[in-house]
Amino acid sequence: MVKEWDNPYNPFNSFKVLMWREWLEGIAKGEFLVPVTVDTDPANACNYKCIWCNAFDYMHGSVKKQILPEGHLLKLADFYKEWGTHSTCIAGGGEPLMNPGMPAFLEKLNENGIESGIITNGSLLTDELIEIIARTSRWCGISMDAATPETYKKIKGISDGKMFNKVIENIRKLTKKCEEYNNTCDVAYKYLLHPLNADELYDAAKLAKDIGVKDFHMRPVGWDNLTVTKDKAKLDFESKIKRVEKQCANAFLLENNHFNFYGVRHKFQPNMERKI
Repeated sequence: MVKEWDNPYNPFNSFKVLMWREWLEGIAKGEFLVPVTVDTDPANACNYKCIWCNAFDYMHGSVKKQILPEGHLLKLADFYKEWGTHSTCIAGGGEPLMNPGMPAFLEKLNENGIESGIITNGSLLTDELIEIIARTSRWCGISMDAATPETYKKIKGISDGKMFNKVIENIRKLTKKCEEYNNTCDVAYKYLLHPLNADELYDAAKLAKDIGVKDFHMRPVGWDNLTVTKDKAKLDFESKIKRVEKQCANAFLLENNHFNFYGVRHKFQPNMERKI
């Protein structure tokens, strides 16, 4: 099996939790301290229909689609500061940028000294949001999962053949804006490995590097634990494993001081099935 990364001291290594010894000891003693980071879900609506949607229950079930009011988001930002939490991951049961209050929320988090990270499909990135994210956020992960418009459409469940290139251009703008600010906002090209996109892995990594992305984050997709996919046939990676391994090895050769490739698989079996 090809290695996961060159440098074990990275944000995708699960052992990073050991950096927070005091919190781990508190949990062992039943003393639950203020969390280091919290998740913020600004919306449970989305403009995509990904084939492995992990928020299917929220968006297509009995739960009403909701967007948190901007005023509530601002109260959360103040609460996080008062509570003493260090950071927040903004993702959610949908696409967070569907919430029009996101610009004000990011500004307030920054004002309050709360680190923010965002997971988005990137389709709704405006010039305003790009500027704010580059200036205020610690990281931004773009869920791409493809290297071509055709595969992107299939995986994302959309009909707009131009959307892939639009998002790629949005990422390019974001990485350039981050360079302008000379800050620590890390932009990641996120890639959930699936038989549909397995043959595009290296091309995606090369594309990510070309548009200025710092981190390429690949891991096998979770399949058997999601409402939308758990009753479907198991994914068959058998015919893809060797090609995936070769692409990972070649992707590591793309690394330099400005680009890192992470093939995260420590939570998965060699056949790409989840361990837990």
